[in-house]
Amino acid sequence: MGFPSTGYELNPILLNWAKLLAYRRGFSQDQATFLKQDFWVADLSKYNNVTVFLAPAIVESLKKKLADELPDNSRVIVCRFPLTGWTPTCSEGSGLEQVWAYDMANVRKGSNQSPS
Repeated sequence: MGFPSTGYELNPILLNWAKLLAYRRGFSQDQATFLKQDFWVADLSKYNNVTVFLAPAIVESLKKKLADELPDNSRVIVCRFPLTGWTPTCSEGSGLEQVWAYDMANVRKGSNQSPS
């Protein structure tokens, strides 16, 4: 789509694999940057689009991090498992190929969060 992206990965094998795939697909380092850094300590406040491939066990922690750090104009795309308690703006696919999109402004309205 032409916008820059940043990937966070601690596993050096996966990090190098991502760099290789980006290179093979013709992405410059300005378009696709990959950092060997823990996503959980990264500051996400400068991002407007976040894509996460997650496991169900981290959903609650992830929701807190995203809600605390992302600006209102951000969109979050999650793969495989929805963010329970948040109403997606849209969804595509099915089964293991399903993704959900969440707009943070809608999430913050309060109507899209489940009661604590």
